[in-house]
Amino acid sequence: MPDQTRIFGGARLGPASDLADYCGAVGEWAKNTWIADFPEQQSIWESAFPFLRLDNGDDLALDLRTDGSDPPVAYLSHDDESFCSLRTS
Repeated sequence: MPDQTRIFGGARLGPASDLADYCGAVGEWAKNTWIADFPEQQSIWESAFPFLRLDNGDDLALDLRTDGSDPPVAYLSHDDESFCSLRTS
């Protein structure tokens, strides 16, 4: 992420068995919070595969909206605009 020099909040690394819980939490957040009122933001959240939870409540995720074998990383912000390291259409 070229515009980010650091990630606030630290990271919570856990076992791979937690990934399903991360995915469920991201999906629920996209459906049941302010994200649902913003289609572009909801698209990022609904296509995300979260792999890292941050202590501030945000997530890093792979953006699965692309067909590539090397998907861009998305920063899922729970209280602000989320973004990807590469814009997709």
